Amino acid sequence: MPHNEELFLLDTHVWIWLAEGSKNISMKNQAVFRQAILRDSVYVAAISVWEISMLVAKQRIILDMPLPEWVNKSFEALRLKLIPLSPQISIDSCFLPGTFHGDPADRMIVSTARVENLCLATKDQNIIAFGRGHHVKVMAAS
Repeated sequence: MPHNEELFLLDTHVWIWLAEGSKNISMKNQAVFRQAILRDSVYVAAISVWEISMLVAKQRIILDMPLPEWVNKSFEALRLKLIPLSPQISIDSCFLPGTFHGDPADRMIVSTARVENLCLATKDQNIIAFGRGHHVKVMAAS
């Protein structure tokens, strides 16, 4: 379990869940995120904006407002900070230790957490397993 002063990077699905008030996040973790939001300790990787955009474009998710407005409102409501894609993150994503699957968005999100020393909140079992190998700090978000 992360320390109560932890800085969190939200995996894309966790960002959506928090913004939409989803019940996919346990009450315990909702409380952890509420405290982190109050501390301005919640981040999103730039690639997650692209990933949500792709989900909307492919109609895999339907938002109740235009995408730019949803992004802006979620950033405001959750007090999110955006981490841009840096050369260091790009390079790290291509040289992750151990074994990790080839999904570029997941690789960029994991590398963002690693480079910025953030705890990655996710339900992705591959990322959670990668965290058990001490390659990235992870919190199972569901």
